[in-house]
Amino acid sequence: MEYSYTAIILKKREIGETDRLYVLYTREAGKVSAVGRGVRKPSAKLAGQLETFNRGAVMVARSKGMGNITGAVSEWSGLALKGDADGLAMVFDAMKVFDRMVGGEERDAKLFDLVRDYLEAMELSIIEKKERTVRRILTQAFLFQVFARLGYRLETAVSLATGEPLRASERYGLSIAEGGLIEWEYAILKQGVIPIGNDAIKLLRLFFSQRLASLVKVRVNDAALAETQSGLDALTRWVAP
Repeated sequence: MEYSYTAIILKKREIGETDRLYVLYTREAGKVSAVGRGVRKPSAKLAGQLETFNRGAVMVARSKGMGNITGAVSEWSGLALKGDADGLAMVFDAMKVFDRMVGGEERDAKLFDLVRDYLEAMELSIIEKKERTVRRILTQAFLFQVFARLGYRLETAVSLATGEPLRASERYGLSIAEGGLIEWEYAILKQGVIPIGNDAIKLLRLFFSQRLASLVKVRVNDAALAETQSGLDALTRWVAP
C-alpha cells in the first residue's frame, strides 16, 4: 500500500551501495523511517527532493515494516538556512534532541507545525540578517515548546516550594527535578538548582506562551539568555540524555 505524507526530512543515512535511510517527521503519522532505493546513483533525481530539512510531499510504499520511498516533491528547502553554517549547526543540534524525544509513528499535527514554524523562522532570520541572538532565542524557544508539548512544561508562574506567585523582589532557582522555580532559600538545599534572574524568568514565560515568529522581535541580555540555556541543557539531560 502506498501512503502520501506531508513530511519534513529530519535526517538521512547511507545504507548499502546506492540507498539511503530517511527519517521523516510527518503531519499524518509522526516520525516515519523509509528507504530511498538508488538515490545515490548519479542519475537519481529523487535525492534532490529529499535533502535534510526539506518539507514537501513524500510517497512511501509499505506492506510490513519499513517502507520504500516511491516519490517526493519538495515544497520548501530553506536555501538561506542551508547557506548559513552557524544557523544550520543550531538547527542540527535542536533536531538531534527532537529526534530523541519523539517516538515512531505517534501523530501530532501541532508538533509538526512547531517544527515547520521553527525552520521557517530560522530561515527568515537569516534572510533578514537578524543578529545571532535571534536564532539562539528561536532555538531555545522551539525546544522548550517541544518539551512542553510532550509533557515537560516548566512552572514559571508560582513557586513550587511555597505555591506563592513569583515576586520580582525575590531570588529564585530553576529546579528541573521539581519542574519549575523555587525560592533561593529552598533552592540552596537541593542539588542541581540553577540560579535564575527576573529577565530569564520573563524570557521563559515568553518561550512557553508566544508563537516562534513573534520572538524575532524580543530583545534580551546575554546573561538572561545564558541562564535559560543552562535550564534548557539541564532539562535535556533530564529528559533526553
